[in-house]
This record gives sequence, structure tokens and C-alpha cells, in this order.
Amino acid sequence: MTPVNKAVARALMVKNAAGRGADLATQVGTAVSRGYRSWSTPQAALKRKVRSARRRRGVWAAGATATGAFTAYQVATVVSTGVTPTLIATGLITVVLFVWCLLAVVRAVTDLRSRRRELAALAPELPARHPVAVEIRADIDRLTGYSDGLRGLVSMIGLDGDSPATRELRTDTLQAADAAENHLRRLADDHSSLRRVRRTAPAAARDSLEQAAKDLERQIRAGVAEYGDLVTAASATVGAGQMLRDQARPDGGELLSSTRERITALSLGMRELAGQGEEPGSG
Repeated sequence: MTPVNKAVARALMVKNAAGRGADLATQVGTAVSRGYRSWSTPQAALKRKVRSARRRRGVWAAGATATGAFTAYQVATVVSTGVTPTLIATGLITVVLFVWCLLAVVRAVTDLRSRRRELAALAPELPARHPVAVEIRADIDRLTGYSDGLRGLVSMIGLDGDSPATRELRTDTLQAADAAENHLRRLADDHSSLRRVRRTAPAAARDSLEQAAKDLERQIRAGVAEYGDLVTAASATVGAGQMLRDQARPDGGELLSSTRERITALSLGMRELAGQGEEPGSG
């Protein structure tokens, strides 16, 4: 190899290494950003509060058990040896500590139940969002925007407030949307893995890996576009429902039924996108 060829090869190696380094830095930054977002969501914050309340309940329950056992021991001592000033003083202190621990257990249990109710009332937690290859990053960022927007829309579904039927409809819609998003993100993970494998694969295998990655890109872009169309339809449906609520129209019952049907159709569309569609009436 001539010195010129060596210099060209060295320059190409440096360029490829710099490109991989920049891509890796971008992926790390994206992962940190998304990790912080996941940590700071209302669901994650409430889960931490639930764990804290559970720990407090365990600690105070252990304290109540210990002070209760010591109180019982002191009562047995009084029965066997009689009352003494020391036993009276320690007994009073132990009883006070026992009551304090019992009250703390009650507070911790009440707080735990309250936190669990709040957690159950929240929307499902966001699907896992991993860094992806640069070729599909714009598509996955668009999917993230659609998903966040849909979560805001779903909270406005329903003309009848927070009735059980409305909560069930919201939960069903979010579960279907999360299933579709998870499906697209699994495809994105597969695509990113193919891209990483292709970089170090033998030259003879690169063409087939490139074709497989291109096929996945087309599936992901089509899926994200379909997801966006469904979110747009949801936006129109929710907007119509809000107008109906504000105007209090006399044909509200019929329009409410129509709104529910369109939201149900949205859920079915999301399930079909996720490859989990079921025949009506199955199960």
C-alpha cells in the first residue's frame, strides 16, 4: 500500500471512529434525558412515595412490636415482684412509646392507602424509551411527541366527568396506545441492533443487513405515520366532545354515544397497529 493509500485509509478510520463517537455521545445524552424524564414522572414520584410509606409502616410496626413486648414483660415483672418506682417510671415511658408507635403505624397505613389510590387513578406509566440509531431518530422523536400529546388528550375524554365508564374508556385507550408504541419501539430496537451489527460485519454480509435495516425503517415510518393519524383523529373527537359539553346541546346523548364509538375505534386502530387486534366478540 502506497503512502497516499495509507493516509486515505487512516483518514477514513478516523472519520468512522469520530462518527461512531458522536453517535454514541448523542445516544448517551438521549438516554440520560429520557431517564430523568422517566424518574420525574408523576407515576415514578408516587411509586417512590408508596415505597417510603411502606418502609415507614414496617419501621413503626417493628417499634410497636418491641415496645409492646417490653410492656408485657414489665407487667409480668410487676405481678411476680410487686410495684416499684423504677417499674412505674419505665412502664409509663414504654406505654407512651408503644402508643406513639401505634399511632405512627396508623398514619403510615393511611398514607400508604392514599398513595396507592392516587397511583391507581393516574394514567399508566410511559413505555420504555431507549436510544435508537440516528437513521430513525427523527421518526422515534415524532412518535414520542405523538404519544405525549395523546396522553394529554385522553385525560379530556368523556362528557360525564370521572364516571367508571369514562375511566375504563381512558384506560383502555391508553393501554392500546402503549401497546402500539411498544411495538414500534421494539422495531426501532431491532433496527438499531442491525445497524450496530452491520458496522462490524464482514463485507459479504453487509448488503443483506443493510436491506433488512431499510425494511425496518419503512415499517417504522409507516407505523409512526399511522399512529400520528390516529392521534389526529383522537384530537378531533375530543375537541368535538369538549364543544358538546360547553354547549350542552339537547342531542347530547346521541353525540356522546358517537364520541364513545370513535374513541373505541381509536383503541381498535391502536391494537391493529400493534398487531394485537382481536375479532369483535372474541374472548
